[in-house]
Amino acid sequence: DFIDLILIDAASAQYQYRQGGAAIDGIELTLATRGDIGSGTWSLSGAYAQLRGEDANGKPLRAIPTDKLTVEGRVKFADWHIGTMLIHAEAQNELADAELATDGYDKWDIEFGWRPFARSNMQLTLAVENLTNEEIRHHTSALKDLLPEAGRDVRFSLDATF
Repeated sequence: DFIDLILIDAASAQYQYRQGGAAIDGIELTLATRGDIGSGTWSLSGAYAQLRGEDANGKPLRAIPTDKLTVEGRVKFADWHIGTMLIHAEAQNELADAELATDGYDKWDIEFGWRPFARSNMQLTLAVENLTNEEIRHHTSALKDLLPEAGRDVRFSLDATF
């Protein structure tokens, strides 16, 4: 059994990994509920994901994602909605050879949407992703040691269907 790293194209940073036998174990758990609030609805969900991987020699596999907990909530009425999502990702310190650790992070997103005319085909949305401007690096990204994910992202959009 072996693990080889072959650089295919340095200009585009494409890599190919060859791997012998490996064992990968994990768990994903999602819980969700919803209900009525006055003339609207609410929803709340949570998810947890954990993955572990080792080669035949018991060494950690490359680019195994971090443990992640996600909680999302939303309230929706006829002409508006508001929602939020929180993501907590643990640090990744179980590393393959020549792999660098990745810090954990907490990401908070919020969104507010409004239909200016009830039951219209138009919606205005204001969304802020990574509200706290956290530095986020995904352990599964080949570029994680060079570039973090984009910081705070504010979006205003108009969606119309016709």
